[in-house]
Amino acid sequence: MVREHRLSIARAMREVRVLDRLAAFRGFPAALRMDNGPELVAQELLDCCEHNRVNPRHIQPGKPNHNVYVERYNRSFRDEVLDAYVFDDLGQVREISAGWLRIYNEERPHDVLESQPLAVCRALIDSKPTSTSELST
Repeated sequence: MVREHRLSIARAMREVRVLDRLAAFRGFPAALRMDNGPELVAQELLDCCEHNRVNPRHIQPGKPNHNVYVERYNRSFRDEVLDAYVFDDLGQVREISAGWLRIYNEERPHDVLESQPLAVCRALIDSKPTSTSELST
């Protein structure tokens, strides 16, 4: 039990570091939609959110459809990369994952984005001077 708690804290601190790195480029988001994994409900992450005025919006337990875009991405990555290859080493995992991610973001059409790749939509969002969009509850 103690080991699991330490692992959750370590993962929460990793989430905090990633959030800090993202904030360096884009600023902190108004809100984060996330599931109820131990690293995402850990006090360290919640303290970081409070300190940076980020609203943590946890999905209802047992309702992955509340986080549908992430679940879709996870399923696609699992089906098309993790389950599709037998890897020889971590370098090969990184290489194949990077190639898949580039195609997923820059070339692959997404139905929810009117068959546009994510990169096209991201460029449109980045070209706007300000954004008033927020996550729905």
